[in-house]
This record gives sequence, structure tokens and C-alpha cells, in this order.
Amino acid sequence: MQEAYNDYVTKHKREQEYEFYKEHKSDPWFIEKYDPALVYKFKLQQFEMCRKLATQFKGALTQPEYLAIKLQQEPDVDYNLCQTEDGKDLNIHRAPLFAFDADTLTIYMKYIPSNIKRADLEQVLKSNVNGLVYVSMSEPMKNHSFNRLAWASFQDEHSFEQALQQIPSLSVDEFQLSAAKSMVNKKKVPIRITPPLPPKHVTYDLCLAKQLIAEVFDAEKKIETSVI
Repeated sequence: MQEAYNDYVTKHKREQEYEFYKEHKSDPWFIEKYDPALVYKFKLQQFEMCRKLATQFKGALTQPEYLAIKLQQEPDVDYNLCQTEDGKDLNIHRAPLFAFDADTLTIYMKYIPSNIKRADLEQVLKSNVNGLVYVSMSEPMKNHSFNRLAWASFQDEHSFEQALQQIPSLSVDEFQLSAAKSMVNKKKVPIRITPPLPPKHVTYDLCLAKQLIAEVFDAEKKIETSVI
């Protein structure tokens, strides 16, 4: 009896999956997620973005601002509250800490109908705003009436601020776009600092990181490695 029930459940699940496939196989989001040609195209776009960011990063390292980078803890900084000893908020994304923030130059666009293609959104943005680096979209979300969210990343602050003003005047397939700064989690998370390590561990980790970058990450994305 149990075996027959299990077979029934398996068959019913497959039928539901097939019905879902028939209903959504022509939807833009479904094609973007499962079409091998599009998946490959998006991957190439990501690699191109990585190459641009790598070049930008190498150039930034020559700027005087990065001379102020510090790897040691500052005695007058409360890293749990991200404040200095006199109570001022610490901008951890600038000197001397240079914390990474993926949302700094990213614009968030919400409630985009599921019938709008990522390629169409990208084309509208490329044709009307400067400095666009990459566009990504979510799958339709149940808690947003099956609409999609989108994010557009920009290469510099000037392009980002301009796009923030320009995007609300644009439309895709008669849908009016909105634009907002992509906000990081407002909850302050303490900065995690690596405890002191034996010198041989640091040396080993450094060698392993160099090997991964040069032989895997840079090679995969065809970035001219500068790891020595």
C-alpha cells in the first residue's frame, strides 16, 4: 500500500511539473533561466564586467587614496558600532578600511511585470543612460504579485547619480520604470576581524589565494593576471 502511494505522489509531482513547464515555457524569465544559449550569453557578460572591474581596480590602486590603507586595528575605533572614540560614524567603505559594498553603485527597480525581458530592459537603459555595467533581474516573486525585481550597476558615482534621475522617465513596453538606491542591510553588523595567525599560516593562505586568482578566477574570465 505504501509503495503504491509513493508511486502516486511521484507521478502527481511529475504531472504538476509538466503543467508548470507548459504554462511558463514561453515566459521571458523561464527562457532566461533555462535556455542554454542565454545562460551562456549572460555568463559572458558577467566575465566582461569582471574584466572591466579588474582594470578599474588596478587603476585605483595607483591613486593616493589607497596609500592610506591600513591592515592593523585602530585603537580609537569601535569596530562593533563603526564609530570613532568621539562618537562619529565611520565610513568603512573608504580609507583606511576600504570595506567592499556591492550596492554602492547599484540602482534598484521594483515591480517589473514578468513579461518584460531582461534584454529589453538592458537595451532601454543602454540607450538612455551612461556608465551602465550590468543588469540583473530576479525570477517572478509570489510576495510581489509575481512581478520581478531588477538591479543596474554603474561604473562610477557620476553615472550612478545621473541614472538615478533619468530612469524614472523611461519605460519598457509601456511600463514606467522606477529607480531607487539599492540599500544595504540597515542593521549594523560588527566588523569581523581575523585574530592573529601564526606567520606560516598567513604565508600559506597568501600563496593559496594567489594560486586561485591566477590559475582559476583570472583564467576563467580571461583577465590578464597581475598576481606575482
